[in-house]
Amino acid sequence: MLLRLAMVLSGIALARVLAPADFGVYAVALAVTNILMSFNDVGMGFAIVRWRGDVAAAASTAQTIVGVTSIVLYTACFAGSSALADGFDSPESAGVLRLLSSILLIDGIITVPRGLLYREFRQDRLTVGEVASIPVSVSVSIGAAVAGAGAWSLAFGTLAGALVNGSLVLKLAPFVPRPAFDRQVAAQLMRFGIPLGGGSLVEHTLLNIDYLIIGSILGPVPLGFYLLAFNISSWPSTVMTQAIRRVSIAGFSELSDDDAAWKAGFAHSFGVLVTLLVPMVAGLVVLAGPVVLFVYGDKWLASVETLRFLAVLGGARVLSGFVWDLLVGLGRSQLALFIRLIWLAVLLPALIIGTNRGDIRGTALAHSVVALGLALPLFALVLAHIGVDLRALAGRVTRPLMGAAAASLVGLGTLAALDATTGTGAALGPNLLRILVVGPLMLGAHALIAVGWRNIRSGGWLRPASDREGLGV
Repeated sequence: MLLRLAMVLSGIALARVLAPADFGVYAVALAVTNILMSFNDVGMGFAIVRWRGDVAAAASTAQTIVGVTSIVLYTACFAGSSALADGFDSPESAGVLRLLSSILLIDGIITVPRGLLYREFRQDRLTVGEVASIPVSVSVSIGAAVAGAGAWSLAFGTLAGALVNGSLVLKLAPFVPRPAFDRQVAAQLMRFGIPLGGGSLVEHTLLNIDYLIIGSILGPVPLGFYLLAFNISSWPSTVMTQAIRRVSIAGFSELSDDDAAWKAGFAHSFGVLVTLLVPMVAGLVVLAGPVVLFVYGDKWLASVETLRFLAVLGGARVLSGFVWDLLVGLGRSQLALFIRLIWLAVLLPALIIGTNRGDIRGTALAHSVVALGLALPLFALVLAHIGVDLRALAGRVTRPLMGAAAASLVGLGTLAALDATTGTGAALGPNLLRILVVGPLMLGAHALIAVGWRNIRSGGWLRPASDREGLGV
């Protein structure tokens, strides 16, 4: 969480220096790179996590597969960067894309060593690389931005951080496999990895296709406002999903042979996740205006209404991502891929219609409606299909949802009272006051209903059900 907070703070600093158009140019390059990155490892990283045989032999074959794939994707991206940038009506993005796509090569080198660290639950070693990379990335980005590098500054910082992190992953991994190729091992790896890589490709397309649609229809300036709103809405996902995924897939894989164990673990974890998530989403919806105006400044005012819709999407992403982790951990990656293909097929026309009719707010609304109305129900059906008791799961999330609803009412009421007292202007003082007063009141209202005072004091809501019964909680 501290690492993610550092990245959020660096984004705030950059938003104060750069113009919305700079963010828009970078967003196109970032979207293309993210989509390619999602398939860059062909699912080999998590295939190594789940490998049951000789991991050294599998790692060498996986290293070869990922290495070849990353070179092919990088070459194609570099050669086609101008055509891609022109196609999305952002020719300024071509050079930034060429630089940013170098991350594909770095990822191709470290995917398997990183998978070995995941396999052994060495989060301590993974964290070393991230801790070391963040100050480098932040200092390079901000320094280049102050020097007038514009959109390039974001790419410089991202690449610098990736180099530092990659170097430390190689140094701290259990071993760095030498490329080799065993056809039989490759077939087994690909049977698991291809659906997983395809699912990752679809996931990243879901999260980046909106940038490309907005860029091609509306241009870089609206895209810059949308990118800022999307980044803020991703705070829950950034803090929670990326941290959880480091242990959830490997953890569910360890429990996959014991139905009772993984079902109990999933149900308890899902309940805790919802309890932590919904007040963050409610807070972003209610406090979108004060957060944007106080943290980023008046020039980003156009991001406020978009943020409210995207905050809901951020919550849906966290929940669907956790179900995805379960399916991958259980070896059901084909099923997870199928759901996301349906999601993408419906989302693409919805985004185009929403963007044409409602500007970036229409894009955000379409994204949220499809996630809530289609994706989450589909994931619920899949959970029922694999044996999860949806009624019991609903019982775990009812109080957190009621708590979030109460918190929202408290927040809106308090905000209205403060607006009546201080006015609704964009001055820093009143907006900071709104955040400091409304935020804690919302959190308190949520906690009292979702968790209860007794459980807050005892910490019982974090314990598995069997432990709570023994403690009388």
